[in-house]
Amino acid sequence: MDSHSDCYIELSKHIFAPGDYLTGFVHLVLERPLNVDRVSVRFFGKLETFAQTEDGKKYHAGKTFFDRTFEILKFEKPTENGNQRSIRKELEEEDIDWAFKDVVIYRDKKEAEVFSHGFQAGSHKIPISYRLPSEDLVTSFAAKKCPTTVKYTVTGYFHFEDRLIRVARLNFPIVAPLPIYPEPQLPVENKVTGRPGKNSRGSVELMMAMNKISYLPTEKINCKISIRNNWKHSIKFVHFNILQKMISTAQNPSTVECKKVVSSVEHPGVGISRGFKKIVAGETFSFSPEYYIPALIPIKETPNLFKVEYFAKVQVGKAPNWIIAECLIPINIGTHYFNQEETSMVREEVLVDLSTPPQTPPSNGITFSPNNPFLRELSVNNYTY
Repeated sequence: MDSHSDCYIELSKHIFAPGDYLTGFVHLVLERPLNVDRVSVRFFGKLETFAQTEDGKKYHAGKTFFDRTFEILKFEKPTENGNQRSIRKELEEEDIDWAFKDVVIYRDKKEAEVFSHGFQAGSHKIPISYRLPSEDLVTSFAAKKCPTTVKYTVTGYFHFEDRLIRVARLNFPIVAPLPIYPEPQLPVENKVTGRPGKNSRGSVELMMAMNKISYLPTEKINCKISIRNNWKHSIKFVHFNILQKMISTAQNPSTVECKKVVSSVEHPGVGISRGFKKIVAGETFSFSPEYYIPALIPIKETPNLFKVEYFAKVQVGKAPNWIIAECLIPINIGTHYFNQEETSMVREEVLVDLSTPPQTPPSNGITFSPNNPFLRELSVNNYTY
């Protein structure tokens, strides 16, 4: 792109949900006139996995959630009186609302040899609106060391004489609601016995119990940990955190061989209180960690393609590099608490004024946690070239 123009996309909000209207503008800022035949916009969402083994084999998998391209503005060639008019292409799509009127742009006859038709120097913005699918969308996702990403983009294209002369692209996040359901009546426990070495007679018994295994981000975890030291040495290291495991399934395009790739992220954790020094031989020690769920991504499984699992994890040992016992309990991460009234709500029939742009539909009674990090304004990537 030259230094005399700039184009970018602006959306009405930072985070979207399935069924929302994606509204905003394609902006074009020009220092001099720009010849343009037509302007189109593409709405795209896809889960994609790229993996490669140590021996060089490549694996790929993907699922497209939506891919729609529309011509939103088309310029007529100048008339004899030197005027030009931009028109929008009529589309009969139930899920599209163009929400803008025809824009008339005039030019001077003296510029005819240089400027044929398109945009004059100055600032221009073209409204766009697209209703996202209400089902089968997955929350946006990306993580270090994970070969799978879930991305959603909107791209604006400026065309002239079958050439692409300007492109503006914006990534935007989608959070698909994932409710937390009622907890089981009985607590969940896991108990392991670890040995310091093959020839060691001693052992360490580690037990973790949780009365609650489903959480929203930022909630305090409900957990009790008990450690019994049957070893002759003291236990000096105790650490609690969340383990995030990501399971991606991809296929080799040549051999049609399927492969599962497992990657993991260790989220920051906590130890015992500052007054704790060690658990001496023969001693039993119990505590509840002061730990709050970090900004984990609530994401549902995409069958045969991608799955994210979370575990409460505790480790004990003589030192961080000498772990004797490790205990895990699976936990669930959601966006909101399930409300029985959600299933019994009756949608009222309403009259819609078609002369006004549609707004984002109500959330059908879903209440998000006020501390949910997904409700904060997130930075989004805006690309132009």
